[in-house]
Amino acid sequence: MFIIKSISEYLQELSELKVNELLNVICFIITIIAAVYSTWLFSTSQFKKIRYKKEERFLTRYKRISKLSGEFTNKMFNHYLKKYNSELAGKTEDEKENSGLIIHKDWEINFDGLELDRINVIGNNGATNIEEAELSLSRYEKLRNRRIRRKLRKRYPQKKNGYALNIIQYVEGKNLFNGDCFAVADIKKTEDNKSIDLVVYKTDYFSFVDSCKALEFKYSVKKQRRKPDIDIFDFTNRSATIGVNCLTLFPNITVISKKGIKEKKNFLILHKRNSAVMESPNTFHVVPAGSFQPIKTMNKKEVSNEFNKNLSNTVYREFCEEILHTNHMSELVSIDLITSSDDYIKTKDNSKIYYLGVGLEPFNTKVEVLALMVYKFNKETSLDELKNFLKIGGSDDDKENEGKIIIEEYTKPVIEQYWGTTNITPSSKEIFKKVYENYDKINKLL
Repeated sequence: MFIIKSISEYLQELSELKVNELLNVICFIITIIAAVYSTWLFSTSQFKKIRYKKEERFLTRYKRISKLSGEFTNKMFNHYLKKYNSELAGKTEDEKENSGLIIHKDWEINFDGLELDRINVIGNNGATNIEEAELSLSRYEKLRNRRIRRKLRKRYPQKKNGYALNIIQYVEGKNLFNGDCFAVADIKKTEDNKSIDLVVYKTDYFSFVDSCKALEFKYSVKKQRRKPDIDIFDFTNRSATIGVNCLTLFPNITVISKKGIKEKKNFLILHKRNSAVMESPNTFHVVPAGSFQPIKTMNKKEVSNEFNKNLSNTVYREFCEEILHTNHMSELVSIDLITSSDDYIKTKDNSKIYYLGVGLEPFNTKVEVLALMVYKFNKETSLDELKNFLKIGGSDDDKENEGKIIIEEYTKPVIEQYWGTTNITPSSKEIFKKVYENYDKINKLL
């Protein structure tokens, strides 16, 4: 009996001990879980604060770009002017400093009435169809571009996403749409020095935003701690898409003087952009202007290839879309629908488009092709009829039409005025510079 009693007491003590140990273990586990949960809550809270601060800084910096784009553009222009001085077009420092674009001396040709379609658009790597042209990169170039993108993404709220997707997610009212467009692989003069070879490949708009517009975000600081670290004349380090910018002149428009006498005068038009546009908001810009984009067609690759190679088709299409508000000019699907449009046919028949030059926008380093369109009506046209044709009117902040079209008399003082103004896009400034310098030659074309 004594032995049995001792054993039972021992087992009871052992069970009590195990229960205590078990309770201690459970308490320890609960403490660990509570500590981990508290740490997780604190970390999440801190992470949200950091993310919120990043969002705030992103938005503040993005808005600063729009407000101070002119100041930042001038800063970058001066930097590139100093860095590439010996490589830039212009014989004197004054000629270089008063430009709007960064133009390599190997791209410059004298103005002699060269028509825009005589610019050779060539597919990269010998591609016959420019829609099938691609940019081939070496392993070193791929690694370099990856490093560049990593640096650009450091200050985005969402590092995994590019600049375009961060804008869509965090900037209210900015609806970006991705689409195909052409980018430059090389620019060179022809052997006779009378034209330009524009070597291109197909890319998309978001690639341009992520690699070129992102530079605006990177360099939009008051004090530049680090100098820009890309070679702007090396087109393998970014998707340098092509903008076609055209100043439009309307010669021999009938006006009635104060004395009641009929006179013939020449006019030009400009686009006063509103705050809703993605590129160069709240500035004056030549019109028409737009991105060089491929037309997609069903089973008509040869036809679309020839259509796409003609830069003038971009000008005609943008004129119909921006000025005349013609249907189906922005979808870029059916060539037949575009070319059969009465507005397109009249614009093509009544116009001649001349090449003025090509250069790089200083802030985002995209490629800008410069042109001059002379639109001649086939009958006597009054100034009121011209305004009606152009649908002059509306507010400066017309969201649907991205701004307002204004009309000015085409005179040398007016050209000089816009060349020297600060509230104008770099490509437009460069166009007015070239028109001013070749004013007499251009008058012979009117």
